[in-house]
Amino acid sequence: MSGILNHQIKQQDKIERLLPSQEVIANLWNEFLESGKEKLDSFFMSFANTSQVLWKEPNIICFELPSNIAQGTFNHHKVHFSMFFSERLLNVNQLTFEYNVVKSIEEEEPKSKAYTLKERIDEAILTNPAIQVLIDKFDLDF
Repeated sequence: MSGILNHQIKQQDKIERLLPSQEVIANLWNEFLESGKEKLDSFFMSFANTSQVLWKEPNIICFELPSNIAQGTFNHHKVHFSMFFSERLLNVNQLTFEYNVVKSIEEEEPKSKAYTLKERIDEAILTNPAIQVLIDKFDLDF
């Protein structure tokens, strides 16, 4: 048992610890994704490759994610990347992760619009003014 622990400690001693900055965090995230291609599931990797990682001092790493599903997936894999970052960052105590769900807003024209009866009759009158004559003749009220 102590042999395994000593081996893990020696491996940690070999890892270069870096002072955190935006550039360092981004590079470590890319390194984590590259090293975890075989171990991590493709669902997580699809979100991870498109997410943006941000460093917020003094000890917060923030991920910008496209959906709540991505956030759940990141929470599920948090153990893996929290250990990875903790082993490689210098002078960071109690590393914390935040998630911001950033939804892209695409402007679309509405597919269909619901009209009231009055709006439909007004539209029909514009295309066929004779409808107004019928409404007046029979004293219809809409």
